[in-house]
Amino acid sequence: MEDKPSAAVYLKAGKRLFQEKNYDEAILKFRKLIIDHPDSDLADNACYNLGVIYGIQGEYSKSFVQYKTILERYPDSDAALWAPDKIEELYEKIDPSAPKFYEAQALYRDKQYTEAEEVLKAMLEDHPDSDLADNAHFSLGMIRLAQGRKADALEEFQIVRDKYPGTDAAKLIPDILASI
Repeated sequence: MEDKPSAAVYLKAGKRLFQEKNYDEAILKFRKLIIDHPDSDLADNACYNLGVIYGIQGEYSKSFVQYKTILERYPDSDAALWAPDKIEELYEKIDPSAPKFYEAQALYRDKQYTEAEEVLKAMLEDHPDSDLADNAHFSLGMIRLAQGRKADALEEFQIVRDKYPGTDAAKLIPDILASI
């Protein structure tokens, strides 16, 4: 297993790609920063940039989740000053499952894996066509990896690959698999 780039390297690359309007690749860099360095003092910047990019792409639910994450997880960051206005702008545009998905993400970050898994499974049952379904299955895979349930994680990752092949979640899977 190779060393992962630092949070600063991911952030710099993500910002460069964002400026070049290469949004899909920028998303991957910012998401890798958050996955590989969740406690970095640069993670709030990654969330903010993800929120902006998802908004540009019309993926309002994903944008909403990023701004909510900033408010809850990084309340003292500069990005938190802008997040409430962004959330208010997005609220009418989001998928109805977005608040549940955010709740599951918060539980996952707090290592409450069983609870996060239950929220995601209920979200997918109630909203099978959600804009966030790809991310929900990806998150279920990550939860199951954290629980040592590799076979179950691989099943979730396969769902992402099969049903949502062009998504940012699907593009993250090869790196996740290479690291396990």
